[in-house]
Amino acid sequence: MRLALLLLLATVAPLGAQDGRVHVLLVTGLGGEPAEGRAFVEAATQIHETARARWGVADSSLIFLAERPADDSARISGRSTREEIGAAVMRLSRRVSPGDVLLVVVIGHGSGEGRSPE
Repeated sequence: MRLALLLLLATVAPLGAQDGRVHVLLVTGLGGEPAEGRAFVEAATQIHETARARWGVADSSLIFLAERPADDSARISGRSTREEIGAAVMRLSRRVSPGDVLLVVVIGHGSGEGRSPE
């Protein structure tokens, strides 16, 4: 996961140099194990800090949703439920303008159970 995170940060590092504003939606999913959940939040936190410090993303354009917002209430603004994700997308849709960059990062794992993978 760390390599993927480094690649993401290196790939989108020039975002702050764009003419438009940058908006970021970070969503971490359910961790099957407590260590997974912590790793998801840690990775999203690194992106959150990069977005603020390097890309100059305003707090109003930086939304971080996670399984347990109380784990980092300074950064995590809500739970990563279907309803909260939908509300966050609607909030950002009212802020994004032509020429802006919208980065949506979803960190989690799927399920191979049932008829089709999720």
